[in-house]
Amino acid sequence: MLSEIDSEVDKVAVFDFRKDSVDSLPDRIYIPAGSNGEIIHHEYYSLSYVEKYEQSEWVAYPLTKELIRMPNVPRAKRFEDDLSVSTGSATYYDYRGSGYSRGHLAPAADMAQNKEAMEASFLMSNMSPQISSFNGGIWNELENLVRDWAYKYEEIICCNRSNFKYWFERIHWKKSSCCSRQIL
Repeated sequence: MLSEIDSEVDKVAVFDFRKDSVDSLPDRIYIPAGSNGEIIHHEYYSLSYVEKYEQSEWVAYPLTKELIRMPNVPRAKRFEDDLSVSTGSATYYDYRGSGYSRGHLAPAADMAQNKEAMEASFLMSNMSPQISSFNGGIWNELENLVRDWAYKYEEIICCNRSNFKYWFERIHWKKSSCCSRQIL
């Protein structure tokens, strides 16, 4: 299935996020239409945080060949609350006993260029509940494929979304979700 997606990537528009950025928000050009949450711009990615679900409905960031080629810093060791969320983000303990892992919407491997970016990827606002086999399986495979595309096309904008509205009504744990990934 992912190879079919790869064959379609030639049809995807690649934006020059530096040239097309809004003056007041450097290096940010993409905010999905219909966002329902609090828009937060971190240095390495932006997100829309929805308090009702205690998670982001989307996370968007540029990914470039240059970033991928940089030496990787060690993976962060701790998840942290996101103090930028005005209502308070989910916490590390919200996941305890839930049966779900903390899945990165902006993957740690996409933020491995420096310590600050890596630590930002471990903010709880960047987490979405995922079944462990999904998180370490097909989601991880998709993350690797997206990095291949960024390397091939020099620069892309990634937008990773949570589909919590569907799962919220179907699974008892209030913060459950399934994720999808869109490449622009």
